[in-house]
Amino acid sequence: MIEALSRRMAVRMKEIHPNHPISTEVLAFALGSIINIFGTIVVSLALAAVLGQLKETALAMLAFASLRAISGGRHLKTSVSCMLVTSAGANLIPMAATSIPFSKSSIILMTVSSMALAAVFATRKIERQTRIPKRYFPLLRVLSVLLIASNFIFLNPIIAISHFIQSVLLIRRGGESR
Repeated sequence: MIEALSRRMAVRMKEIHPNHPISTEVLAFALGSIINIFGTIVVSLALAAVLGQLKETALAMLAFASLRAISGGRHLKTSVSCMLVTSAGANLIPMAATSIPFSKSSIILMTVSSMALAAVFATRKIERQTRIPKRYFPLLRVLSVLLIASNFIFLNPIIAISHFIQSVLLIRRGGESR
């Protein structure tokens, strides 16, 4: 659905500006990315407003997205599935954090586990997903671990859960590159 919409928009833009150097495919991809990100934020925060957890959901989204931006991770097959799964997760994380009594030691354990997973799996098999040169991947891995470690300052269960889920999503089988 998002792919079809972004494709129609790109075709229409190329009809209006046929001599523009950007191809329809590149334009459709960029528009799809923008629609996906904007749609995820809108759906997540709208649901959060209904559930009365706007700040908590925003924190979950920020923690997850900031780690994902520097560590890489698994991709879903369609933009709509990505938007729906991310929106659901961003709202389920605060629910879990408030309904399950997380002790200080369980937050530390989740944080340490996330750091270990990121140290091993961050930036693996992301060559086709990023334009960042491969020589920077070790630095991104270190930054991923440091970002996760920042939760030792806050000891926030929402951040710990968000980072843990993203760290688990870094694990990929053999040749899987999605």
